Amino acid sequence: MSKRKRFISFRFLFVSFIVCALIVFALKYNSESEGVFNAEVINFGKFTYPKKEWKVKLSKNINIETLNNDGIYIENSNGEKHNVKLLYSKRDRIVTIKPIEKYLAWEKYSIVITDKIKTDNGEKLVNPFKLNFDMLENTYKSGLEYNYCEFKPTGIVNTEEDFYNELKFALDNFEKTIKLKLNNSDKNEYNIDILNEICDDIPLLNYGFKSIKGETVKDSFGNEKITIEFEYRLPIEELKEMKKKSKLESEKIINNLIKPEMSDIQKELAVHNYLINNCVYDRGEKEYPAEDYTDYGVYVNKLAVCEGYSKAMYRILNKLDIRCIYIVGQAKMPHAWNIVEIDNEYYQVDVTWNDMPSIDEGEILVHKYFNITSADMAKNHEWKNSNYPICNSEKFTNYDFNQSIIYSDENVENIKIIENKNQFENGLKEAIINKKEKIVFKILDYSKNNYDVEKSIQNIVNNNNFNFYGKFSYTHPSELEDGAVEYVEVIFKKF
Repeated sequence: MSKRKRFISFRFLFVSFIVCALIVFALKYNSESEGVFNAEVINFGKFTYPKKEWKVKLSKNINIETLNNDGIYIENSNGEKHNVKLLYSKRDRIVTIKPIEKYLAWEKYSIVITDKIKTDNGEKLVNPFKLNFDMLENTYKSGLEYNYCEFKPTGIVNTEEDFYNELKFALDNFEKTIKLKLNNSDKNEYNIDILNEICDDIPLLNYGFKSIKGETVKDSFGNEKITIEFEYRLPIEELKEMKKKSKLESEKIINNLIKPEMSDIQKELAVHNYLINNCVYDRGEKEYPAEDYTDYGVYVNKLAVCEGYSKAMYRILNKLDIRCIYIVGQAKMPHAWNIVEIDNEYYQVDVTWNDMPSIDEGEILVHKYFNITSADMAKNHEWKNSNYPICNSEKFTNYDFNQSIIYSDENVENIKIIENKNQFENGLKEAIINKKEKIVFKILDYSKNNYDVEKSIQNIVNNNNFNFYGKFSYTHPSELEDGAVEYVEVIFKKF
């Protein structure tokens, strides 16, 4: 082939290449100019980090001046904007919504995309939308299941989210030591104290964790690595069994306690009463055992402190799809309790303080701290208000708690029909002598003075030749008119 012919061939190929490139460019240009301008959230779904970043994919490049908190933002259930930073990648046409502060466990949020986002030539977004997400459903409530953490550890940390999840996974699996390579440490703060925050975020995660320590070093290449050691209060295999058994026992309680016809308030009250009737607050003078701080202490050992009571309430109510929040605060000393949502209203409830000590080491079931307002709880409790919802409803201030306990002659075994005080005290005496765990009285002529459980048990003990060393609790009867039919359940514990 002559040089001229080769030159013509190369020129033809070059021209063809340019023509093709122009065609591709034209097609792309026409696609962008003629297609609609829309947006979608490309990573929406379940997540495991309370400062989750969201990514919004745009079909066209935008005018960067329109990218602000009026065009794309996150708002809470009150319409208040969450503090976020917006980052834009022109190459990918992706907006990253980066929260400055973590989302709150109890709050419901929305990603809002408005038509104030525009392209360089002024096109408005054709599909403005609001996408709702729920922190309790996505991040915090995941702690209900055993080995719930879906994160797969790599040992390499690029972001705060990676660090959070590596620590969470380690605690969930009772790791003793982990080693992490820390990338971007100049841009991110990797502080092991975040583990305390993780335990507050996911209260059922902590089964015997005692302490943590970490050592950070840099190698000769400038790579930063950290070795983290975890210490536990009990042998790890024992803690794993506790965690498994807590889940199983909570399911048994639900199956035995909850009836399909129950309303949410009836379910909440039944759980509240069950926990008090079947657990004793540990008033030991020495250091409390690890089990006391878990729901295992409540379900299995029947002995716990406030953390155990609150975690037990948290697990069961959330499994019943009743929103329940775990609170940490102060009540003369470090304390834990709950906030519960019933019929779209939030209420404060302190199961521990409703399990009150009584005569002869008996225990009275009361409802003084059941579904009350934040103002009433604040009279002797302290907590960080901004972290939790405000409870204003007074719906249950004068509530008849007995009406929500489902009793009937058909569904209660060994029910005793009572017509007078003598029958009542004889029934209690018989139960004590035979070491019964529970007895239910159907009182046909109830009055507060005649049917006082504490005084009656005291009379039985004083007037007979046997001693009563057990503990007891009972459903606290509501104030009814004399002569009303009333059910009173008495639980005997730890003979």
